[in-house]
Amino acid sequence: MLRSLYRLGKHGAVLPQAQRYLSTQPIRVDKPTDFETIFDNKDCKALIEDRGILEVSGPDSTEFLQGMHCNHMPLISQGGPGMLTAFLTPQGRIIADAFVYPKNMGVNFPHPAYLVEVDKRVIAYIHKLLQFYKLRAQVEIRDASEEHQIWSIWGPRSRQLVGSYCAGGRVPRGGMVFKSDEVKQAQVWAVDNRAPGMGLRLVTQGDEADAFSRVSLQEYHLRRILKGVGEGADDFVRNVAVPLECNLDFMQGVHFSKGCYVGQELTIRTHHRGVVRKRLVPVLFSANKHAVPEVHPQAARVPPLSEVRRVACSQRVRKVTPGRVGSSVGNAGLALMRLEHVEAFVAQRDGAEEIAFQTSAADGKPIYQQLEELEEYNDMLEVKLQRAHKRLRRMKVERNVLLERFEQTKQYEKRDSMSSDSDTPLKNTFPQVSDNEVVRKRRVGCTQSNGSTTPRQAGEPGGRKPRAEKDPNAPKRPANAFVLYCQVERPNIKSAGTELSSSELTRSMGVKWRGLPKDEKQKYYDLYEREMARYQREMDSYKGAIAAKEPRSSPIAEPIEDGPPEPPETDQTSDAVTPTTAIEREDPGGKMDPHLYPDTPQIAN
Repeated sequence: MLRSLYRLGKHGAVLPQAQRYLSTQPIRVDKPTDFETIFDNKDCKALIEDRGILEVSGPDSTEFLQGMHCNHMPLISQGGPGMLTAFLTPQGRIIADAFVYPKNMGVNFPHPAYLVEVDKRVIAYIHKLLQFYKLRAQVEIRDASEEHQIWSIWGPRSRQLVGSYCAGGRVPRGGMVFKSDEVKQAQVWAVDNRAPGMGLRLVTQGDEADAFSRVSLQEYHLRRILKGVGEGADDFVRNVAVPLECNLDFMQGVHFSKGCYVGQELTIRTHHRGVVRKRLVPVLFSANKHAVPEVHPQAARVPPLSEVRRVACSQRVRKVTPGRVGSSVGNAGLALMRLEHVEAFVAQRDGAEEIAFQTSAADGKPIYQQLEELEEYNDMLEVKLQRAHKRLRRMKVERNVLLERFEQTKQYEKRDSMSSDSDTPLKNTFPQVSDNEVVRKRRVGCTQSNGSTTPRQAGEPGGRKPRAEKDPNAPKRPANAFVLYCQVERPNIKSAGTELSSSELTRSMGVKWRGLPKDEKQKYYDLYEREMARYQREMDSYKGAIAAKEPRSSPIAEPIEDGPPEPPETDQTSDAVTPTTAIEREDPGGKMDPHLYPDTPQIAN
């Protein structure tokens, strides 16, 4: 029986929770003490001998790699962290999984350089592929597998190792991936973020640290398989595998917001549709439900790319291959399984012997049913979340409207309290007016019979004052010094034959005016003073002429019984002293009229 480890225990297969609303809770299972070295409670190291390095360097290397794989190069273009990615075909199928590390050679390195880690079985094909797409890009691509070693280390002291590697100069700057800032004292470090607890991934040019116990490559792959992490050509089958089916979206190996790259169409369409029918899951090849991973030669081993077939059942099902087996170590392996209703499978192991198994978790519930339930629940939560966001936006708008009305009410209350409430009330000396009349007087327009308001016309009581008409014969006020300068300079510019628009002409004269010497500007200021003096003289004479034409109103005096007789009218041009009690208008020259003071004699000029 093949039993899924998708929900294995404390040290079992737990897929990353990135980009997922919910995650399944792991179920604890017992493991033998022989597996202590491959888990996180002991410092271990493993040399990844089946991985190679391609070095891509040159001024155009960042832009070149940006269009070649499915992750975002600007995240590492300035050095520092690297990332998991994959090279795709134009149809969106995986060619190979890869790690891309920035090779920083100092703060001011001359041009970008990157290390591309891929499976050695496909490194020649990837090298040829990059050379094919190079065209005229200024990049250099070479195989640097003999110069670098790839190590995977894990355990409690794994982060302490980073500082010793950097101090010894055995790790190129930016040669690792790290997604947090827990280790701040190291210049170069990385965390393999494909699954929790995968440890550090080092790309070195020297020997490994002696403080860690070295384990075999087989134990590294067993640890990787138990955590559900695919790696290499067995799991990422060339021209067949799809990024989302191999869990690259869970492992942060695909950037869905980047621009165009080779194979983008299928990847983005699958992501936005949200339908992934197959996933890469860990399995155990055993007929015993309580079996544990085994590495010894007697353990059942199924070769890669083995086809998974259905066991004969009573239900009528489609003739679709349920899946295929990927990499495996002993009786543990990875399988790309279809997440639809199936009951049992069989796979062929070495020696042409078939092994029957079913993809169910430890509690007996099919794993695909758990995933379907989680997806349905996540969809329901997403719909509820969108509705809640919509209601929240509506409530924010209503809140703003209520706050505006509240502020207006406070202003009205403050104004009413200032006008009505007082500690020392004054005596009301004004006539009593009803509230309706006060409201009517405050309105700008007059109320009609139907309740609508129309603005008052000019000249009506309470309306706006009519605008006085200007006399065309009145003297004109002179312009300022700059306008006088423009009047003198404009004909000179036009006579020079320069064709300028009015705005350009004014702008050029403004520039010349600002650069004019002070003594030259003084001439125009003096001209302005003379024009103002002339304007004052013309205005005085104009006002005198207007005053002479206007008829003087006769003095008004009320008859007083037994009082002095009414004074006779006198000529306006007379020089005699004339007392009067009538109030006349103000003299045009700005002096008070002598008739305002009847008891004071007027002295002729």
